[in-house]
Parts: sequence; structure tokens; C-alpha cells
Amino acid sequence: MSGPDSPPASVADFLEGGHIAVLSIPAAVAGEAPLATPLWYSFDREVSEFTVVTPRSSRKMAYLAAGRAVSLCVVGGEANQDFVAIRGKVVVAEPISHAERVAFVRRYRGDDAERFVSESSFDDADMAAVRVRADRWRFRVR
Repeated sequence: MSGPDSPPASVADFLEGGHIAVLSIPAAVAGEAPLATPLWYSFDREVSEFTVVTPRSSRKMAYLAAGRAVSLCVVGGEANQDFVAIRGKVVVAEPISHAERVAFVRRYRGDDAERFVSESSFDDADMAAVRVRADRWRFRVR
């Protein structure tokens, strides 16, 4: 199924699981391949927005400008047969506090989130939360 509207509840429920997403960003320079990178994400079903956290000094951040079109794909379920793929636009990239970063990481690391963030090679001041609003959906979630 595909479409521009918000996904059905079953898709939003799937997205709230602890899956890994692959974010694809068009090349910044003609002739380069798109940048595709696996990452953690969160999903806000109220506004159909995904949030990813990345270092401001990263190559992907250099490609992520407000209004930039990107794709994001999440695969999971039994034998990884379920998927959600979206096309969307970057809404904003903004600083993220240590507490917000720990809350984001907790989805994947549980009680270990504080230690994980504290021992990260990236300083809180270098991190940014990037929000992407979906405008096109493709999915198969059973």
C-alpha cells in the first residue's frame, strides 16, 4: 500500500518497535552515489515524523538541509518480511540535550542508555536531532 496520508495504526505500531532504519540521502555532488546509512530512529505518529540523531560533523549531516527530500526504510517482523518505506522532507535539524539524547537511546539500549551516551565518542554539543516528515508511504506490515 502507498499514499501521502498518515499510516494506519498497524504501521505506526510496527514503527514504534526497536527496528533499525536505513536513511538514504541524495548525493550532494552530481555523479556521486546517494548516501545510505543504517541508524536508530523514533517515530511520532501524531505528525508522521521520524527523528534521527546524528553528529553535526558527519557527512550525512552535511547533506541534510531543511526541505531536502530523503527516503527512509525500516524492515522487521518474522523473517524480516515486513517493511515501511517513506519519502519525506527534512523539517528541521536542531541541537539535542544530553537528557533528550539519553531518552532517544533508551529505546534501543534500555537501562544502559545513560552509560552508552556518556561513553560515546561524540560530545553532546556535536549532536543534532533531525526530523523528517513523511509525505509518501509504502508498506507491508502483517
